[in-house]
Parts: sequence; C-alpha cells; structure tokens
Amino acid sequence: MQLRLGTRLGLGYGAVITALFLVFVLSVAAFEVSRSRAVELQRNYFPSIVAVNEMLQSLDRMERAEYRGITDPQGARQAFRTFDQEASGFRGSLVATERLAHTPEEQQAISALGQSFGSYLNVDARLRSLIQKGRRAEASQLNLTESAAVADEVRQAGVTFRRENLRAILAEQQQVERVLRWAEWLAVSLALLGVVLALFAWRRSVESVVVPLRHLAEATGVIASGRFITAHAPNAERTVEIAVLQRDFNSMSQELERTTRGLETQVTARTQQLETALEELERMVSELRTLDKMKSDLMAVVSHELLTPINFIMAYGSTLEEEVLGPLSTDQGMAARRIVEGAQRLTRMVRNMLDYTQLESGRLAIRPEPLDLAPAVRDVVETMRPLAAEKSQTLELVLPPDLPPAWADPSRVAQILQELLDNAIKFTSERGRIRLAVRSEAEHLVTEVSDTGIGMSSEIQSNLFKGFYQADASSTRAYGGLGLGLAIVYHLVTRMGGRLSVDSSPGSGSTFRFTLPRADRRPD
Repeated sequence: MQLRLGTRLGLGYGAVITALFLVFVLSVAAFEVSRSRAVELQRNYFPSIVAVNEMLQSLDRMERAEYRGITDPQGARQAFRTFDQEASGFRGSLVATERLAHTPEEQQAISALGQSFGSYLNVDARLRSLIQKGRRAEASQLNLTESAAVADEVRQAGVTFRRENLRAILAEQQQVERVLRWAEWLAVSLALLGVVLALFAWRRSVESVVVPLRHLAEATGVIASGRFITAHAPNAERTVEIAVLQRDFNSMSQELERTTRGLETQVTARTQQLETALEELERMVSELRTLDKMKSDLMAVVSHELLTPINFIMAYGSTLEEEVLGPLSTDQGMAARRIVEGAQRLTRMVRNMLDYTQLESGRLAIRPEPLDLAPAVRDVVETMRPLAAEKSQTLELVLPPDLPPAWADPSRVAQILQELLDNAIKFTSERGRIRLAVRSEAEHLVTEVSDTGIGMSSEIQSNLFKGFYQADASSTRAYGGLGLGLAIVYHLVTRMGGRLSVDSSPGSGSTFRFTLPRADRRPD
C-alpha cells in the first residue's frame, strides 16, 4: 500500500514522542521539587550561614585592628576606631542571626557566640586601658594570650552554629536526593520503552524510505563526480513523496549543469582578484615591517646619542655640587643638586628606551646565574631609602633566613627592584608605608613590593605592562615618566623564567609580585 511519508512516520514515531514527553514531564516535576527545596534551604538556612561568616570576618578584622593599635602608636586611634566599627557590625549580624535561628541547638550556639563575644569586648576594654596607661608590653602580652584565646572561643562558637545549619541542610538534601533517584529510575524506564519503540519504527522506515533513498544517493554520487546527467529513477513504490522527489531530482541535475558552467567563469575572475589583493597585502606588510625596524633603529640611535650630552651635564653638575670649582651659595648648591637629579632621571629614561628597544628586537642580553637574593635586595633597599626618607615614608624589608639561591641575572634583578620601589615611592603619599618581602616556595622565590599609595582600577591594571602606557596621558599629569618601566620589568621577569602580577584597587595601595626560579631546583 502506497502511503504518504508523513503518515507513515507519524504512525511509527507517535509512541516514541509520547514516551519522551512523559520523560520530559517527569524531569520538570523533579526539577520543580529540587528548586522548591533549594529555595526553602536558601530562605531558612543560608542567611544564617552568611551572617555567621560576616561575624567571623568582622572578628578577623577586629583582631588585626587590635594588633595594629598595640604595635603602631601613631595609628592606634584609627585602629581602635576600625575595631569599634567592626564590633558594631558584629552585633548587627548577631542580632540578625538570633532572629533566623530555627532549632534549640542553633539558639544555644548563638547564645554561646554572644557570650564569647562579650568576653572578647571585656578583654579589649582592659587592653585599651593598659595602652592609655602606657603599659604597651602588658597590653601586647594580653593580646597574645587572653584576647587570642577568647577570640578563638568566639570563632569556635560561630563554627558550631554553622555546623548545625549544615547538618540541617544535609538532611534536607538527602530527602531531595531520594525524590530525584525515584524520578531517575522512572525516567530510565520510560527512556528504555522509547528506545524499543524507536527500533521498531526504524525497521519500518528502512523498508519504506531508506531503500528508495539509497538509490537516490547513488544518482547523487554520479552528479558529485562531475557528470551532470539525468539520474535513474529510484524505486518509489512505498511513498508518494519519493516519487515526486525523483522527478524534481532529474530536473535539478539538468539545471545544475548549466549553472556550474557560469560559476566556473565567475570563480576564475574572483581568483585573479584575490591574488592581486594578496600581493598588495604582502607589500603592505613588508612596508610595515620596514617601518617598525626603522623606528627601533631610530630609538636606539637617538637614545645612545643622548647619553653623551647627559653625561656631560651630570659630570659638570656633580663638579659644581661638590664645589670643586669654588664654594657655592645655598641657592646655588640647591640648583646644582637639581641639575644632577634631573640628569639622573633623564639618564634612566634614556636607558629605559634603550632596554625596551633591545627587548623588542630580542637583542637584550640576559645572563642568569645562581644569585644570593638577600644581599642584592638589601643593596637596592639601602639605595632607595634616602628617596623614601625625603617623603617621610617607612621602607620595610622582610627577609627570611636561609633563602635558597635564585636563577637570575644580578644586574637585571637590581633593575627590577629599583623600578618597583621607585614606583611605590612615587605613588605613595608622605608618611606612607612601603614593604618589600621575599619568601621561598617549592619551585620559585617570590618577591612582593606593597605600598599604601593611590592604587589603581582594573582597567589600568589590564594595560599596565604595555610599553608607553600612562594612566593619565595629559600634559598636566601629576606623575611623570615614559611609561616604559613596568613594561621592561615584565619582559625581564618573563625572560628569566618568572611571572609578574599586581593586586590593587583605588585608594587601597598596590602589591606587585614577581617570581624567579630557584637555582637548586633547575634540571641538570
């Protein structure tokens, strides 16, 4: 019997679609159950966990503020003001958590948390009294013993409350999992039923559709080989649509032969146009490469030629400053110092231009060797300390004992440290703090230069290591420079097998971090 293809396929796959629909409905129902339970968990338990986490974070900040108030007499007032603000936030979170408690266990844990926090505030009051009396040693001992112990009690009470919430969440999740497992088994059963029905429908389709279409595919292969002739008609005894398809296929093959001849002519013309465009593009690329090389050569020549007059300026400026040619007045001495300082800055800019040009062209020499990093860091810090002293800044150095040797170029490491410290001093206001710390990890030595300066946005950080980049490119910007220093640092660190990164936010200072390979962990 000759049927329409749609009728035959509809009868064959109707049952399959029904089975799949049932699986879909079951999946939606299971999803709704999971979603409703998840919303209930979020409404009943997660706010309590978030509130406890905020309390524990406030406690950590209170401990840091308390320690800063003891160790930093100048910043004690601001530290304890921060402590009081965090204590107020802790109380607010504690009150919110008390309202969210659902079980006697949670209420008991919150009560213990409030009592421990009260004890912690009592200890803080005693500690402040000692500081006001000038007994900072006793205050420090109280902070290390009783204050730390009470803070641990507060932290343990918060962890206990959070554990009770997590137990309740786990119980709810187990109930949801049981519902989902039941839905999963039912869905698998319906899917297997659908597979059986699909196999049956496939067998019927092979007999009525696939065999005639195979004959049509053979005729299509003849056309694909380039022989545009009318194909033989396939066997179309089972469906009406395939008979119509055979007729249209023969008409198509004739029209395709005529169309192909026209396309060949168009493709030949377009190919010639593309070849011409490609030749023009290659010519432009060659010109750009030539211009780039000319730019690099020009920068190298100009930078090299500038060093000679700058050296003359520095030499004569130093001669005047040291009064070799005769005594100078106070204003004349200050002017001579300004001449030398300006010449030194100009020398650094020119050398940065030379280094950047050589880095871009791959000609800058990097000679790594086993390097004892501690004395190298101390030398640079002592060199930069007078510059920090001019702005009344605190320059702190943290070096652990027995640092392993780094695999690096000594002169390039000094250049990196000078650039990072110079930036930290430049972008940190008077009486700010700058800290240089080195630590050892499994495969690398990590050096961090942090400051309390102006910080920077994420947009500036994404472009920070590009050459000639300035966050403020106006002619009236507050901070000078060519924007090459950090780009050179990035290339030098990378060439020595390390990595350079920055953590910063506006108004919160910056921390530059770079790594160097350990010499004792290099493969032989």
